[in-house]
Amino acid sequence: EDWKKGQAMLRACGMTDLEGDVALFQDLLRYAKLADVAYAGDEESLRQQLAALQWRFVTGSCEAKPQRPAHFLAMQGKKVLLGVAGTHTIADCLTDCLCDSSPLQVGFAHRGAARASAWLCEEYGESLKYLEENGYEVVLVGHSLGAAVAA
Repeated sequence: EDWKKGQAMLRACGMTDLEGDVALFQDLLRYAKLADVAYAGDEESLRQQLAALQWRFVTGSCEAKPQRPAHFLAMQGKKVLLGVAGTHTIADCLTDCLCDSSPLQVGFAHRGAARASAWLCEEYGESLKYLEENGYEVVLVGHSLGAAVAA
């Protein structure tokens, strides 16, 4: 009976392709685990956590600075992933405190997140663009402030 109710609720919400929804949920869960890796305390821990998830560490930093969040770049086959940590340190709190709006493309963004994003674009933008143009899937993940920066 609960199964039928659950199916009816999913259909009412427009979720009719359950196999596709399950696959999407599995992808989201995998990427959520990868976003957590960005909080690793040191590079060795970062490497080990990525290896456990079958990703290879390329570069990054576990040390956050104002407007420069902890982050990593990793690869798995033809996928490249940029993971960005959220608020975790005093430096991240300083980035959070830059909370007035800043013009961004056709709208506005949180100034601290926009500056951190601009810094990551300067660091990795050209490389990520090159990889994408050469058949790699580029994935950006983050949690909280890290999600805003990655977006």
